Amino acid sequence: MIFKKQTDNDSVFLMLSAAGIMCNFLWSLWDSIIREVTAVYYPIDIIAAIVGFSTYWFKKYFRNASENAKLNEQLQKADKLKDQFLANTSHELRTPLHGIMNIAQNVVAKEKEMLNERSLKDMELLITISRRMSHMLGDLLDVARLQEHRIVLQQEPLQIQSTVPVSSAC
Repeated sequence: MIFKKQTDNDSVFLMLSAAGIMCNFLWSLWDSIIREVTAVYYPIDIIAAIVGFSTYWFKKYFRNASENAKLNEQLQKADKLKDQFLANTSHELRTPLHGIMNIAQNVVAKEKEMLNERSLKDMELLITISRRMSHMLGDLLDVARLQEHRIVLQQEPLQIQSTVPVSSAC
C-alpha cells in the first residue's frame, strides 16, 4: 500500500502491525540465541499488531458499508426512474395501439366479404396480437400502480370448488 501510494491512511495501521510482529520475532530470536540471561518480556508487541490489524479491518468495513449504502440509494433511484419510464411508455403506447386495433376491427367488420381468406386471417391475427399487447401494457400499468400504492389488493375468501374442476379419478 505504501509503494502504491494510496490516498487512505490505512497503511499506518498495517505498518504498526508489521512493527509489532517484527518486534515479537526479534524478541523471540534474542531469547532463543542468548539463553544465559533470562529476560521477561510482555506481549505488548503482539497486542499492538492485533490492534493495528483490527483497526485496519474495521475502517475498511465501515468504508465499504457506507459505499454500499450510497450505491443502494443510487440503485433505488434508478429503479424508481425505470418504473416511471415503464409506466409512461406503456401509457403512451396504449393510445396508438387501441387506434390500430379499432381500425383493424372496423376493416374486418365492414370489408369481411371483400377480403380474401388470407387477408382476413392476417387482420384477425393483427387484432389478436393487439389485444395481447393491450393486456400486457395494462399489466405494466397495474404493476406501476401497485408499486406506487395506488392500488390496494383486498383479500377475500374463495370457494375452491368453483375454480377447480372435480375429477373422478381420485
